[in-house]
Amino acid sequence: MIRKEFFMGNYLLTKVVTNENFSQFSNYFNLDRIFRYVQEHSIRAIIALLIIIFFSKIRNLFKLIFEKIFKNFLANTPAIASFLLSMISVVIDLVLILVIFKLLGINLSGITAMVGAFSLVLGFAFKDILANFFGGLILLTFCPIKAEDVIKYNDFEGVVKKIEIFYTTLVDFQNSEIIIPNARLISNEVVNVKDNAHRRLILQVGVGYDSDIKQVKDTIREIIEKRRDDLFFIDDTDPVIGMYEIGASSLIFEIRVFVREKKFMFARYYLNEAMKTEFDKLGIDLPFDITHLEIDQKLNQIKVVQDTTQTSDK
Repeated sequence: MIRKEFFMGNYLLTKVVTNENFSQFSNYFNLDRIFRYVQEHSIRAIIALLIIIFFSKIRNLFKLIFEKIFKNFLANTPAIASFLLSMISVVIDLVLILVIFKLLGINLSGITAMVGAFSLVLGFAFKDILANFFGGLILLTFCPIKAEDVIKYNDFEGVVKKIEIFYTTLVDFQNSEIIIPNARLISNEVVNVKDNAHRRLILQVGVGYDSDIKQVKDTIREIIEKRRDDLFFIDDTDPVIGMYEIGASSLIFEIRVFVREKKFMFARYYLNEAMKTEFDKLGIDLPFDITHLEIDQKLNQIKVVQDTTQTSDK
């Protein structure tokens, strides 16, 4: 028997450790016992070690198998296939980790109890992750957006490539990948421009005050007619062209015309370039503002005066 004394505050405490305690401790951490455990579980430990070493390859193999299955049975719904594949990836990781724990003889009941004890804390910690998960389910169930849709979200615009378990991947027109959490897509305004194959382009142009209104409108209409087969969709709806506003130094015309699928930016570039070229040929002025600086030498001040007179760009 061993007697230990130590102070706690003003009190002298005595702890007695019996030989029985030492014998239990030494029996548990006995080298023979450890070696015997290693011999008995060596095969399981080697298997667990191999799984750890080739973890990523095993996971990728299972993912490849499920990917082929989903492609065969969900060929018409790539968004659902992508979502299920990302979910399967998480399940595969968890299963492999549990197998490793089981092979190493780690008692999972203690881990389960710990997770249960900290469930409230974990709930707050994984709140956003769960929101993204259920956001993905909502996107796939109600289908407000789907793969290959063109959407606008905040300052981003691009094509939806895949909807996964937590995130949706968007590829913009600069070919950059944008990863958006699913929870944000269902809790914020998203503009889906893919549902209608033809988008309406709205463009404004200013001409001089002395310009002939009919000539301007006819010229713009002819410019649109030249590319009706490949850029503009005017079979069912005619383009709307009219004088939108009498500006400070110009007459502002507005053009509203439907553009064929995936031709939106090309149509905008074409209209701007063609109007500048044709207006120059016809002598239609494209005015711009001129700012004059008046310097008062006595007061040493600079006065800015905005000139609203028409000025041609030629």
